[in-house]
Amino acid sequence: MGKYKRQALFRNMNTNKTAHFDLVDILRAFAALTVVVYHTIIICGWQDFPTTYPLAWFRYGWMGVDIFFVISGFVITWSALNMQEKSGGKNIFFSFMKNRLRRIVPLHYLTMALFILLFPAIVYPDFLYDLLAHVFFVHNWFPEYHGTINGINWSLGAEMQFYVLLALTVGFLNFRTLKIFIFGALAITFLWRLYTVVSLPVGSENFAMLRFICATELPGMLDLFAAGIGLAFFARTPMFGRLAGSTIGKATVFLAFCAIMSVALWIFERRMDYWKFDRMVIFFRTILALAFGLLLLFFCLIKPGPRIKLFLSPLLYLGTISYGIYLFHLPVVLKTKDLDMAPCWKLALILIITISLAALSWHFYEKRFLIKYRRKN
Repeated sequence: MGKYKRQALFRNMNTNKTAHFDLVDILRAFAALTVVVYHTIIICGWQDFPTTYPLAWFRYGWMGVDIFFVISGFVITWSALNMQEKSGGKNIFFSFMKNRLRRIVPLHYLTMALFILLFPAIVYPDFLYDLLAHVFFVHNWFPEYHGTINGINWSLGAEMQFYVLLALTVGFLNFRTLKIFIFGALAITFLWRLYTVVSLPVGSENFAMLRFICATELPGMLDLFAAGIGLAFFARTPMFGRLAGSTIGKATVFLAFCAIMSVALWIFERRMDYWKFDRMVIFFRTILALAFGLLLLFFCLIKPGPRIKLFLSPLLYLGTISYGIYLFHLPVVLKTKDLDMAPCWKLALILIITISLAALSWHFYEKRFLIKYRRKN
């Protein structure tokens, strides 16, 4: 597509470049806290944690990472499209990647260093290769390096690889090519997961862990990112504005989320040994992508007034520091699990320490990199 056609397509988008979807930060906070509680339950052996809803949700808290992927697909695409428009259709690869690296890299490296200091036993003769894989965000490609340094950062590998993919393709993304992109992403996702179940059949050595590692590499997670990408484009249309102004419309979106999420949980509760079931591995996360895409749409549609925002400010703040909550929590959980106290008190202590570390990191470390970048630009 020629330069002037690209510029015309971006000019024709019904977009508000300054739009801010305030409540997305609350969804970020919910996803981060979901993962923290989930790991506390699993690692601390909290067997009597409630099994009835709504608290039962936290027993399936690994799904919080899927929420993060959908949010990333939306927020990062929204940002990339705005950058593309401001550039007049020029290539934004380097400016986009600089922006993302300044946000992701500093805390990733800091929490890796913290993890190595707290758990020096992970340093072995070939540790340099493990460290380099994490430094360059390819650790999720290698089973031997997956989860070795602050295990939850396997998702950062998929995140960073998605950023590269989006930076390379955003110049070709518009309302005409969106369907092709999303259908292509879904096709790649299903084919990759099919490859996973065929190459790692049930009963093979370590099949569950290896299926997890393979299926959660970027090709196997594209449906979650695609849900966010589709929403980023939808939010730039007149239909989104009409939906945001309709109480019935917003209620319909929320009820659709509830219906699909209920089906997803019903299926999962009957197939909780997830990696043993080929069809679960291939299709289940796509159901989650649809459900969480609708949940994110609902949060985007709501525009809270000043008083409501003030009331919600603690949750909004947790969303702001959610990246730190996510990366700091695992070493805190691992250091707390053997303390002689009830699991509920362990959780309270874990939350206090994790949120405190995330807040300190945000104000005295992460923001410095972002402010420096903004001044330069």
